Amino acid sequence: MASVLVLGATGYIGGGVARAARRAGFKVYAQTRSDAKASALAADELIPLVCDPTDADALKETVQECEFICECGGSMDAPRANSEAIVKAIGMCDKKGAKKMILYTSGILVLGPHPNEVCEEDMVKKSVIDWRYELENYLLGLEDVDCAVMRPGFVYGGNGGPLAGFFFGKPEEGKLVVPGSLEKTWSWVHVDDLGEAYVLAMMKRSVSAGRAYNIGEPYGPTYKEFRLAAAKLAGYEGDEIENPPATEGIDAFLDAGGWVVASGKRALEELGWCSKHTGVMAQLPIYYEAYKASQK
Repeated sequence: MASVLVLGATGYIGGGVARAARRAGFKVYAQTRSDAKASALAADELIPLVCDPTDADALKETVQECEFICECGGSMDAPRANSEAIVKAIGMCDKKGAKKMILYTSGILVLGPHPNEVCEEDMVKKSVIDWRYELENYLLGLEDVDCAVMRPGFVYGGNGGPLAGFFFGKPEEGKLVVPGSLEKTWSWVHVDDLGEAYVLAMMKRSVSAGRAYNIGEPYGPTYKEFRLAAAKLAGYEGDEIENPPATEGIDAFLDAGGWVVASGKRALEELGWCSKHTGVMAQLPIYYEAYKASQK
């Protein structure tokens, strides 16, 4: 089986991708910045690569061995740095064998707000993350490297990722304050189902190369439904929501992202991918307990 390098393998999405690839039989190199996290990666049968993901020289030897490189650790502060390091490292490798393939992690918010619509991959308009769409096109346009763009919905399951504490935090002083639109709706995807999508894209690279894929369920709860249900699990006893404007921080970002529900039809038809989980709301108590357990 082929080898794959996962950048950001100790992160929420990257960890899910790395473990899914290993379950599928891939030899998986797992990049992390931290020596302290290397042993946990090894315990999951992943080969740790401790380095800065923006250092092409540090990546080169492993990139040389791998057919696939999954970019799952991009930073909002320097969004192109990881991808450019991968491309540079590939350029430093010898050209024997098959082309390298990058799987770039984007997201459904790149589609821009689409109230009351289900979006196909080409329904892109101005968004809060226009820079990400530009990066998608840069990578898809490379001549010496294949690329597939993966656009996850909001990811749930396991430890819940970086937004879990925000969503599941206990309301203060008995009040549930949720700034911004309460009607916005997103596609969601379980972290394990997302990892499976990456595996399928690698196994079917003759189809996936040069393509972008929305990865998520083509439905979702309203923000009001989700936040109220999450708050009740965290101990909120009321039904009222205080709803000021979203003017700063994560609230403002999510509100600017808007209503984005994405079709996974292309991933189903071309990759054979579909969600095995039944949506974030169906078993939200299980996901809440998993999040709580991960905090201990």
